[in-house]
Amino acid sequence: MGICVPRLHANVIANNVHEVWMNTLDPQTVRIVLLDDDPFMLRLLTLQLAQLGYSNVSPCHMSAKALEQVTDPQMPVDLIFLDIVTHGPQAR
Repeated sequence: MGICVPRLHANVIANNVHEVWMNTLDPQTVRIVLLDDDPFMLRLLTLQLAQLGYSNVSPCHMSAKALEQVTDPQMPVDLIFLDIVTHGPQAR
């Protein structure tokens, strides 16, 4: 499982990374996209994030759907969890 933080600000390098990270990931406002070809993993990650208070989670089992979510300018993504190895046609 890989993690990407696309909206982490460029000034993080000059500031305290831990402090900026914690302030950026407010469970009430953060938008998370999950990409995994295993339905069990998507359910598990969604449940675990919900238990931590994250409710704006978009689980995707196909790369094309995740790409749509990530590139939507109306709803910027704060955090992406992605499967490193995907199999089958849904991996495209």
